[in-house]
Amino acid sequence: MDHPRQEHSSEQDASDLSVRLVSGRHRWRVTCARGHEPAMLECLVEHALSEDSPIRLEDVALIRARLAGVLRIGVNKAPTTPDRA
Repeated sequence: MDHPRQEHSSEQDASDLSVRLVSGRHRWRVTCARGHEPAMLECLVEHALSEDSPIRLEDVALIRARLAGVLRIGVNKAPTTPDRA
């Protein structure tokens, strides 16, 4: 199973998706390659179900919503086309 990876700016691909979340004193930044969002979310849910994890299911839901927003923006963005006379 793929796990969220730590961000290293030199390793991050332009096609990666990244979401930041601040919840109380905790801060998360999760990054995954496009197309791997379901595996990343599944991993985050597993962590959230652990009693000793600082991430909660509500946090994972927020991350999921933000990922969906990022994907929707990318999909709905109209490509630039030259004007035709």
